[in-house]
Amino acid sequence: MQARSARFLVALGGLTLLGAGLVSPPPAVAADPVTVVPSLRETVPVAHGGDALDDPAVWVHPDDPARSLVLGNDKLGGLETYDLAGNLVQRLTGGASFWGNVDVRQGVSVAGTVRDVVAVSHGGLQLYDVDPATRQLRRTTEGTGIPDTGEGVCLHADAASQQVHVVVITIQGRLRQYRLGDADADGLLEGTLVRDVEVGAEAEGCVADDDTGALYVSEEERGLWRYSADPATAGARTLVDTVDSTGGHLAADVEGVTLVDVAGGTGYVVASAQNTDDGDNSFFVVYDRLTNAYVTTFRVGAGPGSGDCDRTDGITATTVPLGPDFPQGLFVCQDHDNAAPGAVGNQNFKYVPLQTVVPLPGTPPPPPPPPPPSPVSTVAAAVTNANATAWTTRVPAAARPGDALLLFFSRSAGPGTLRGPGSGWTRVRTLVDGTLETTLWRRVATAADAGSAVQVSYPSGYRKGALTVAAYRGTRTTTPLSDSAAAPEPGTSATHLTPVVTAPPGGWRVSYWADKSATVTSWTAPTGEVRRSTSAGTGSGRISTLLTDPAAAVDAGPTGGLSAQADAATDKATSWTVVLAPGG
Repeated sequence: MQARSARFLVALGGLTLLGAGLVSPPPAVAADPVTVVPSLRETVPVAHGGDALDDPAVWVHPDDPARSLVLGNDKLGGLETYDLAGNLVQRLTGGASFWGNVDVRQGVSVAGTVRDVVAVSHGGLQLYDVDPATRQLRRTTEGTGIPDTGEGVCLHADAASQQVHVVVITIQGRLRQYRLGDADADGLLEGTLVRDVEVGAEAEGCVADDDTGALYVSEEERGLWRYSADPATAGARTLVDTVDSTGGHLAADVEGVTLVDVAGGTGYVVASAQNTDDGDNSFFVVYDRLTNAYVTTFRVGAGPGSGDCDRTDGITATTVPLGPDFPQGLFVCQDHDNAAPGAVGNQNFKYVPLQTVVPLPGTPPPPPPPPPPSPVSTVAAAVTNANATAWTTRVPAAARPGDALLLFFSRSAGPGTLRGPGSGWTRVRTLVDGTLETTLWRRVATAADAGSAVQVSYPSGYRKGALTVAAYRGTRTTTPLSDSAAAPEPGTSATHLTPVVTAPPGGWRVSYWADKSATVTSWTAPTGEVRRSTSAGTGSGRISTLLTDPAAAVDAGPTGGLSAQADAATDKATSWTVVLAPGG
């Protein structure tokens, strides 16, 4: 069949459907243009040939969106995940050969536990989560799975009821909805059937709008339906749009459906017109999220290094910024005929920047400017940890006159007088938490300080303690400290949080942790922090310490609030934030 550049479509706003299957007569039709947008990336092809790849979903990495994943089902033998460059990250195989559609919900509450949920049809309905550290899927299904043999799958999280549902649609057009739970609180999920209705004919694609409570289902030869995601509404539905043979915007087969959830409750619903009679002219129809009015039609064409999307089955979208290539989100489409450019052969997914597909409000704000260059740098640090009556450490030999020196001493608290560290040092503050006491001194280095010994002593008896000295260059030479604060551990925890203080432009943040415990032997520094010194004593009531900084200036304003992780919990800990002021 000759490719068509336009189709006969219903005029904007001309379609209103209420009830189950009652359709108003189609109004006069008009030709609508098809906008072609290029793909930017594509995934490696799936392992199986033929009609294999089907439905995508996006898992957004909670800490680094640029490390997010695209999930997709190879119907002929696996569930695959890809990074944003299109590389294969993981392939799950085994069990029943058929793998149906996949969907994701993140940060949802199931049986009182907040978690991510990945749902896929495979020998029954199977559930997974994703380990953010490894980006590997982990099975979380109770037993062998929820017994259902459907192909279409979509998830719905109802914030009001704190319930998560999964909708399964059979290729014959039966819709079943399950409520997820964890009856035995073992972290493995099971499903309870709460709705079972007929769509009418062959169906597969679906997407739920968690904010509006709408559930969209594609009936392949008929059009796009809107149900309520509330299972109590049973089969009540509204026809959003029909295929072009009956005056609608779509074309059979109507397959994938996805949601573009723009902030503020606006956005779009997008449906895939697979158009198997004219595979080179398949397209996607966009509707207003709130009114379901027709908005636009587009097609995904080839980009410089990736191909187009032909005869598309599954689609998905996210509005989360996913790095410089996808600054306002991502649209993913399945390509039935994977041709050049790119990795030709078996089917694959194409990636498209979302802002090229649908109108999005404004542009993303520019990234904040980097902190102003700071003249401050870390010279070196040293620590002595012992059970003693006196503790001696040395100022780094590389210290120069004018450098800022910080001296932390953490010890087992008790009666008696602590002596030291001598003239020229100014005590900043002392903090006591139970039987742990930490004191901070500061000093501006002179020519005699480099490599010199610094000592504090407790002649009344042996104590466990750690003495840490650090030198910093480029600080203000009058009063190098801009701000500082210390906080005790309010409970029993292995995670200890530094207080928040205010940094000037070009300020240099120093963080220090100490705890007193019989079991702590090591620390994990916060992400982005450079470990400058660490220590751990021995025996019961040992003192353990950690000193870090970010190796760069911090933004002007509030800073701190960093969590360091000890390898055991304690209720006696002191956490410090010190900001050094830049010189000049």
